[in-house]
Formats: sequence, C-alpha cells, structure tokens
Amino acid sequence: MTKSIVVLNGEFYAGENTRENKLIFSPDRKKAVLVDERRERFITQTVLGWNMSGERKLKRLEILEVKE
Repeated sequence: MTKSIVVLNGEFYAGENTRENKLIFSPDRKKAVLVDERRERFITQTVLGWNMSGERKLKRLEILEVKE
C-alpha cells in the first residue's frame, strides 16, 4: 500500500485538531503525517474548497509518494 505526504504552500500535513475540526499544517517535516489514498482525497478536496471560498490561498499543493 502506498502512503503519501501532503504539502500545502510549503507546509506539511501534520494531522487534525479534532476539537476545532481543522487540518493542521506545519513547516517542520518531522511532524508530517503519512496518509492513505482516502485521506489524501479528503485533504485535497478540503484545500480546494478553501481556495474556492477564499479562506486560504492555494499557491502550491504537492503529494509526495512514500513507498513502504
């Protein structure tokens, strides 16, 4: 199974704040969380929604595959 690291505008996906229902992105690669295909799609759709609504500007979105 292939896992991925999601990078948004130079910050790595680092999980979720479940209390506030928000995705967390960190500039520290050590905090990056590996995600499966399903989670990758959810994050990508969320980021595109932010961009469409103007909540957060999308400059660069990268999906880095990590082979296990």
